[in-house]
Amino acid sequence: MRNWLIILFVFINYISFTQSNIIIKKQEIDNLSSEKVNSIFVDNKTFSWISTPEGLNRFDGNDNTIFRSNPFDSTTINDNNVLGVFQIDNNGIFVKSNEGLDYFNYSDFNFKRIQDKSKPIYHIFKENKLFFSTESEGVFIYDLSKNQIDNVKFDPRNPLSISSSNFSENQNQILKFISSDSTNSSLWIGTLYGLNKFNLNTKSSKRFYENSQDNSLNSNIINDIFDLADSTISLVANLSSKLLISTDNGLSMVDKFDNKITNYDNLKNDKIYNVFNVSNAILIHKQDGVFKIESLNENEIKLSKVFNSKDEIVVKIINENEFIIFKKNTSKFNRIVYFNNEFIDIPIELSNEININDIGNFNNSYYVSSNSGLIKINEKLDNINNVTLNEIGQNTIIAFAENDYYKAILLSDGNLLLYEYESLVKKIKIKGLTNDLILNTAFHLEEDEFIALGNEKLQIINLNDFSIETYETSNEGFNSILEGNIDNLKIIKRQNLTGKELWISLNNGISILNLDTKEFNNFKFNPRSKNKFPQGFSSAIISNKNEVWLTNSSTGLYRYDENNLDEINHYIFDINDKNSITSSSLTDIYEYDDKLYISSNGDGIFIYENDSSGFLHLTIDNGLLSNQVLNFFETYEYLFVLTELGLNYFDYDGNLRNINDEDGLIVGNFLKNGLSLYNDFLYVYSNDQIQSIDINNIFVDNVKPIINITQSFMIDNNFDKRSYKINKNKINLTYDISNIELVLSSPSYYKSNNTTILYKLSPINEDWVSLGKEKNLIIQSSNWSNSFVNGNKILVPFGNYKLEIKSSNSSGIESSNLLSYDLSVTPPWYLTQMAFFSYLIILGSSIYFYVKYSQGKTKRLMEEKRKEEELQEAHNLQMGLLAKENPNRDDLDISTYIRCATEVGGDYYDFIEFEDGSLLAICGDATGHGTASGMMVSITKAGLLGIDSNDPEFMLKTLNRIIKKVDIGRLRMSLNLVHFQNGSIKLSSAAMPPIYHFEKKNKKVDEIQLSNLPLGGLMNESFSVIDKKFGKDDVLVMMSDGLPEAPNKKGELLDYEAVKKCIEENGYKSANEIKNELVKLSETWLDGIHNPDDITIVVCKKKV
Repeated sequence: MRNWLIILFVFINYISFTQSNIIIKKQEIDNLSSEKVNSIFVDNKTFSWISTPEGLNRFDGNDNTIFRSNPFDSTTINDNNVLGVFQIDNNGIFVKSNEGLDYFNYSDFNFKRIQDKSKPIYHIFKENKLFFSTESEGVFIYDLSKNQIDNVKFDPRNPLSISSSNFSENQNQILKFISSDSTNSSLWIGTLYGLNKFNLNTKSSKRFYENSQDNSLNSNIINDIFDLADSTISLVANLSSKLLISTDNGLSMVDKFDNKITNYDNLKNDKIYNVFNVSNAILIHKQDGVFKIESLNENEIKLSKVFNSKDEIVVKIINENEFIIFKKNTSKFNRIVYFNNEFIDIPIELSNEININDIGNFNNSYYVSSNSGLIKINEKLDNINNVTLNEIGQNTIIAFAENDYYKAILLSDGNLLLYEYESLVKKIKIKGLTNDLILNTAFHLEEDEFIALGNEKLQIINLNDFSIETYETSNEGFNSILEGNIDNLKIIKRQNLTGKELWISLNNGISILNLDTKEFNNFKFNPRSKNKFPQGFSSAIISNKNEVWLTNSSTGLYRYDENNLDEINHYIFDINDKNSITSSSLTDIYEYDDKLYISSNGDGIFIYENDSSGFLHLTIDNGLLSNQVLNFFETYEYLFVLTELGLNYFDYDGNLRNINDEDGLIVGNFLKNGLSLYNDFLYVYSNDQIQSIDINNIFVDNVKPIINITQSFMIDNNFDKRSYKINKNKINLTYDISNIELVLSSPSYYKSNNTTILYKLSPINEDWVSLGKEKNLIIQSSNWSNSFVNGNKILVPFGNYKLEIKSSNSSGIESSNLLSYDLSVTPPWYLTQMAFFSYLIILGSSIYFYVKYSQGKTKRLMEEKRKEEELQEAHNLQMGLLAKENPNRDDLDISTYIRCATEVGGDYYDFIEFEDGSLLAICGDATGHGTASGMMVSITKAGLLGIDSNDPEFMLKTLNRIIKKVDIGRLRMSLNLVHFQNGSIKLSSAAMPPIYHFEKKNKKVDEIQLSNLPLGGLMNESFSVIDKKFGKDDVLVMMSDGLPEAPNKKGELLDYEAVKKCIEENGYKSANEIKNELVKLSETWLDGIHNPDDITIVVCKKKV
């Protein structure tokens, strides 16, 4: 019994798809390459591939992409005249064009040429090989595993080739793969000139032709090959080894193994197009229609007619229980449905301007490829119906209201219809309503008490006795309505009042009628008034928090204290507050689930919960059918939203769904408060019709969508956009890529605009983020900055992430697949963690070595400063030990000079004058530098001053012993002593440079060299002495080794010969002039170089 019920249900479904219960609608596809459509194919990713004479289109229900041929680019299609598309695997599609066959790879996003010699006709796929016939180039065998293609064609020089290379579009299944075992496979090929059995192992063919013998074919034109082994139908005889061959002149049976041929005489001279299976029947399509095979054996065939036709028709199998019949370039087709051993013919008529090229069926909808575009045919949903009220007649509905007691309808002829349940209980003629007035009449039904109508005046109809009470508008008198036109009416029940109030909206303010006392309280619009009531209201409510809320179509949203009606807030747009309300043209307000829903005229919906959270804004980007919202209506299940383009509603999860023209709702001219509920039916009122919706039977699109990446791009650092290939679900955003863009699509053909694409990027965000209306996801590196996720843009720091993408259709059904990618954002080598670690090591090392260097430098500076101070002290000491001034004598002209080195060298000169008038001239040089040499000089000076003698030899011996006893290490003292007395000189030296004696009478310089050890060497050292005459104008020059050993820039020394020559050339001059010439000599030689050793000069010239 249960099985019969299922069969009956299926049958009813088939039969319901008849002319009177279908929707025929042209598919509006933007930028379709041509209005003429050759065919349509829906692939396993649910993309519609639409073939036209001017290119191939890929349509996802919303967006269309065109693929055209480019002769300079082999990755495009062969030819723009695309005939059809088919699919044999999950990786791509094959495209038939007028010039050949192409393969489009989903991951590469481009085409590969398979064959470009001839138009492909028919194909089969077996054992990972694609076999396809072509118009003039025979049969091609494409091995997908080897990516290799072979061509089987007629060769007049080879009798083992196939009989012909020509095939026609009028042929049907003319390739049949037969395999008895792995070593014996054959391909049966029906050509336009003979039948062939092609051995795939030996690459040889056996040909079958028409001839005069009985065991030959009836015709050489083969239209179809049908393998009886493919049929599940039980036949009288076992015919699984037989093939039925359809020809232009009858039907033949061929044994697959012994090649025996038999013909059916009763079908001879009949053009047989093809043989096919439908459910439990084998059918034959021949020149006069479609027939069912009632019985079949090798000798006899019996037929019964299924469909009669004298025209050349096309037969297409839809599924195991249905096939369709159509004639090309006509506007009708027939559905042939097999049920209960009977074929039922269901004709479908299209408009006359539609010429059919092809028909397909996908997801229970028919798609007609025609010269006028793509036509979609689907079954009408039975949950939306028109409601006819005879009493309305030809009138227009002006206003409508319904509650638990009555339904009231105001018509354009001034009649008010009052219904109780489904029965008309009263028809009231409203007097004085002109055409202009009735179009602008405000309308309110209050329970079972009264109906209020407002225009230039207020009329209240008592529903007990149907008496009418009229209130005129006036500016005079105490108890009247404000002057103006009434545009809205609303009942308000405030807690501090015992009765109800009728709030009356006028174009210049608000009047409130107390229904108990019949007193009016008027609030004429005045912007300076404390309450600041607007110029009327578009809607009014009291919230659960006992506050009055008003909307105005020009000035926005108002909130008032219920008791004294003082204004609490006037909500307006605040540019500094992104959660503020952004519209002032508001149409309705409704409280639902403790939130206020506010509709607008052009700006969608605003949802208010409290002042701190502000307003949530919903627009068409969030799923609204239109931003022009009329009003809200609550049922026990949903909150409905009436818009200009249909109905939205919030489902149980708060998602926004819709009912529109795709569901069969007739859209347009909806009344502002045009929704009501009765017996689980939602009624939608327009000016010219009433529609009912079974809200328990709202259509749900249960087809799970499929989410796809249709293309991926990269933009490099030069902002060049190039294709980006994703390998093994890995996306690598390297440092040389500015961003990666993923183009996403989730094909849907029912409310495709409401398809939602979502993504999440773990571990940055674990919540799914909607792309809204966007189809592109853009990923960009934020380097080491924080991540940022906003809509379709993601800023991602360096690291590894998991990107997941899914979709959901208009009914909230999630995609059957989930795209998952490993995303890595790779920094350049200099920004890697290893690089930063190296930088830290380098920085730490640099700081360490810098600190060490700074400490060393500081130490050196301190040492240098100490040395400078010491040197300065030594210099001061040295300068202090020198003669304070040169002796001023009558017999001698004396001049001295000292130039210290960078380090104090220990040079010393002095004079001692004795009581007998003689003079001792001293010139010395202590070994070493600095303070130590200064100490030696001080010892020397003190020793000389302490020796009571003027004999140079004695003085040197005595001083030598003193220095030796002091024992200050390896320091020594070189010293020259010259004693001047009565025109003679006595000279002695301790390891000093030679003394120069210029004799005036000879005009020669005598270089006096005394070779003695320095002072402080040997304790008992003796020092030689020379006595010489020192006449008038004679000159004696003593000096330290700093002058003759001074280096120039080349490192050469001045030497003693140059000094001697200078003295000789200038000996006739004064002592000071001689000294200056020697100084000049030194400065010229040094040429800016600082002397490395002290230079000391003592010049003495005899006056008389």
